[in-house]
Formats: sequence, C-alpha cells, structure tokens
Amino acid sequence: MTVTVREALRSKAFNGCSLIAGEAGLDRPISCVDEMEVPNILPWLKKDELLITTGYAVKDDEGALLGIIQGLYDAGSSGIALKTRFIGNIPPSITELADRLEIPIIVIPPELPFIDIIHPLMKQIVDEQNMKLEFTEQMNERFLNLQIEGGSFDSICSMLGSLIQCDVLITYRNFEVISSYQASQGSMSGWIEDNGTGGVFLKDFLKDPQFCQGGRLVRLEDGGEMMACMINVKGKCRGYMYVMGRSGQLTEMMQIAVRQASVYAALEFSGKGLAEEREFHQDTGFFLDLINENTLSEDEAQKRARGHGWAVLPCRMTISDIDDFESFAEGKSEQEIQNIKDDILEEYKSVIKKKFHVFFVTNLSDRFYCLFPQSADKFQITDLIGEICIRLKKKFMLTMTTGASNMIEQFSRFAEAHEEGKTAVEIGKKERSGRSVFFIDDLALESVFLEMGRQEYFRNFSSSLLKPLEEYDRGHESRLMETLEMLTEKAGARKETADALFLHRNTLLYRLSQIEEITGFNLNDHEVILKLTIAFKIRRFVF
Repeated sequence: MTVTVREALRSKAFNGCSLIAGEAGLDRPISCVDEMEVPNILPWLKKDELLITTGYAVKDDEGALLGIIQGLYDAGSSGIALKTRFIGNIPPSITELADRLEIPIIVIPPELPFIDIIHPLMKQIVDEQNMKLEFTEQMNERFLNLQIEGGSFDSICSMLGSLIQCDVLITYRNFEVISSYQASQGSMSGWIEDNGTGGVFLKDFLKDPQFCQGGRLVRLEDGGEMMACMINVKGKCRGYMYVMGRSGQLTEMMQIAVRQASVYAALEFSGKGLAEEREFHQDTGFFLDLINENTLSEDEAQKRARGHGWAVLPCRMTISDIDDFESFAEGKSEQEIQNIKDDILEEYKSVIKKKFHVFFVTNLSDRFYCLFPQSADKFQITDLIGEICIRLKKKFMLTMTTGASNMIEQFSRFAEAHEEGKTAVEIGKKERSGRSVFFIDDLALESVFLEMGRQEYFRNFSSSLLKPLEEYDRGHESRLMETLEMLTEKAGARKETADALFLHRNTLLYRLSQIEEITGFNLNDHEVILKLTIAFKIRRFVF
C-alpha cells in the first residue's frame, strides 16, 4: 500500500503529533518528505510531498501562511507538519482554508526533533517503493515467460485472473470480447451480451469513457469495483482490458499486476495486428484481381476465396465514397489522412461486425468497400451504413455516399458489380435526396439519364431547352429554373408545385407566366412538360 497521511499519523514516528485541520485529506499519498525554512517556499512544493517546517520565515505573516496552504493544494502536495513555537496558535482562517481544500495540518510537539519523523517516514516510503519494484519485476518475469512460451489472450486472462482472483475481459476496440476469465461463482451476464451472430460484446454502460480510459479504479453501484486499461499499440487504441472484483479486492499491488498484464496484451495485439495486416493485404489483392478481371476462371476464384476464408456467394458489394475528399484533405498531412482512413475502416468493421459475418472490408484511395452476405437485406444495409455515417460526421465532420451493386452470384461478375456500385455512388452524389445509400437495382431510370448525360447529343438537347431560362436567372438573380424544375417533378400540377415551394398560388402563376414569356413554352402542354422533365434529368447528370 502507498504510504498516506493517515498511515503516517498512526506510526510511532508521529507519537504526540495532532491533526488540527484537513481531515478529509488524510488519504493523500506521501512519496517524499522535505524540510524548508525559506520565506518563499512555493516554487519548491511538489506533488505527494509532506512539508515539515517551523514556519519561522512566515511567523508574523498570516497571508503568507494562507498562501502556503493554497500552494500545497495547487501542487498536489500531501500536507504540512509544523511546530508552532514561532507561529503560536494557528489562526482560524488557516484551518478553515485547509479544511476546505482538504490539506492536512499536523502540529508537531516542540520536543520532537524533525529527524525522528523524517528518518522513519522516509524508510517506510523507500521500503514501500522497493516492495512495489520487486512485485513489478516478479509480474514482469511471469508474463514475459508466458509470452516466450507462446502466450495468447486466453493465457494472459487466465494468469491475471487466477493471480488476483478477479473476472478479466480483453476486448477489441469495438468492445467485442476476445477472451475472458471468470473467477467469481456468478455469471458474466452483467458485463457481456451475445449479438445473435456469434459475437460477444460488452454491455453499453461499460463503454463509457470514464470506465475505459485512464486505467483507474471505478466503484460500481453494486458495491464492487472495476479497473479498465486502454491497450495501445504505436499510439493507437487496439483494445481494452477490464477487471472486475469485490470491494477492496483490487489493491494497489493487484492494480500493478493488471497494468503489467495490459502491457503483454499490447504485445499480443501487436503480433496479431501484423498477422491481420498481412491477411488484409492478401484479401485486398484478391479483391483487386476480381474487380480487374485478373482471375483466370471461376474455379480458380472459388479456390482462392476458400483459401482466404471468404463466405460463399451470393453477396452484395457496397462502395462508400468520401464526399468532396479534396476539401476534406486540404491542410492535412499524408499521415493524418491515412490515420483517418484507418479509423474509418475500423468504424466499418466495428458497426457491421455486430450484425453480420462480413467476410471482407477494405479501402482503396478514398473509397471503402464491403461485401455483405445474402442475409443482409436493403433495410439492414441502409441502417448500418447510416450508423457509420453518423459516427463519421460526429468524429471527423465528413459525409459519405454509398452505392450498392446487384447481388453477385459468381466471382466472374465482380467487375460488373464494381461498376454498378460506382454508378450508384455517382447517381447518389447527383441526387439531392438526403439518402446515404443507393441501390443500383432501384436506379434503373436514373442510370439511363446518367448515360444520356454522358452523350453530346443529349447534353445539347437539355441545354437548348433550358439555357435561355438559366441565363435569365443568372442575369436577374431570379429562381425561375428552380420553379420550372419543381413543376416537372410534380408532372405539371400547380397546387403540388406551390406547396412544395411554399409559394402562394398567385405567386406561382406569375412565375410560370414569366417562364412562358422568356422561353416560349406552353406549360399547359403535357408534351412540353415531358420534354422539360427529360431535360432537367439529363442536366442533373451532366458532368
């Protein structure tokens, strides 16, 4: 245990000493002791330091003594022990401040030499530090031997749990449980839950940052206690270690063991990360071969898929494209951009893996690819991609557009599905619907207009009909193009158009008469409305 002010007062060294203020701070730790008699001691105050003094330098200055109490608090010091021969009775203002700031004030008897306090107290502190160091070395040796013998997450959990007799969980950064050790007789149902697809995850309340960051002890409502350590590899979070026990069970020594175990869990994550990275590059290479039609035959593709552990077909390919990537990347270094892409990929895996066994997720440039099994319907895909978009908007202030292919029945259709996904993304970026996912099989008409927009004949057709009105709007800062486009979307219906634009009917009729005067169109002619509808659709997809 760390030496505290409370424990120091109980020792023989402090016989005859009395606490006169700051009782609430008795559990402040003491890691060093210093004796000072200079007028301005504030610059020398240190964290967890017990200051011993006669106060001679401030004997006639109540304000200076108040400043010392405040300085002890600001520095995170343990407290102050003093003789009052020179100061006399401690003024109420001093004890009141000490009580408020929880800074213990200890009065030392005049006949007790400082050395009789300092020497045994320092010995106690040094002995405690030596004991911690020895225990740390023992833990390090045990976990190192475990690692040398081919340790795993299971063996780390088992060794730590049996050593401290607490429940232990190790999770990925998305809180999916990798390994666990149960020391208690009850179940772990209060900590974990099955998502129904074979994955086990921590319950939501344990994902609170106050629990999973900082490696500190947290008291739980049921009277138990918990410690969680973030496991970092190369400065990035890879997972978490959770330890749950009864009240008072996670002593300081046990907390040292938890931290040592988390270090070796980080080594395991590092090794696992290298293997996953190698597997990721192999999977991505196979995917590139498929979409670039580099695979020789369907049989060869099936063999390679089995070798990579891919699920059987059919599946659906989604492509998510970062909107306005150039603006998003502006001012960021290549490393910053790559880190963000890595985080986006992790968000994809984290969200989707909770619902489906997705056998492939990757990114190429600023696009992110996912293969969904046939069991994932359109509503589920839309919900999952929507959740990812919400996270990315909150975390990085970016948006994405996602296109989904038709179902892929054979590996030979991957290249075609890739084009379908890209086409759906392209249409999605042109559409102003507010949706985040666009399925190509729902975009048959839009695909026709997209293709028409690529051809000069149809571009000229659209421009010849709409250019006069477009130029008028530009010159007069009017919004007649918007009015006409809405009229075509409402198939020429005046009332629906006025309602959609929040216009009074007379205002709409005035605008329509302006449009007819400028263009010569008869907006009561359904053939004209049809032509204009086609022209606007083509215009939307003109590059």
